[in-house]
Amino acid sequence: MAGEIIALGEDVQDWKVGDRVCANFSPDHLYGDTTPAIINTSLGSQAHGVLTQYRTFPAHVDLYLLTLLYD
Repeated sequence: MAGEIIALGEDVQDWKVGDRVCANFSPDHLYGDTTPAIINTSLGSQAHGVLTQYRTFPAHVDLYLLTLLYD
């Protein structure tokens, strides 16, 4: 799931509005082997929200900054 940050919580420090980002497919899978609890957070599977216009993520989710070729 990729998109652009349009708003931030007041404690967010590492991102800014306008950053283009891509979320990890399983927001709770940060490293290592998966578990049933991690699999339950997979976007588009058990967790709704892949085909949505707006989405929020908790602070622990890995987001990756995207640099697009046409920028």
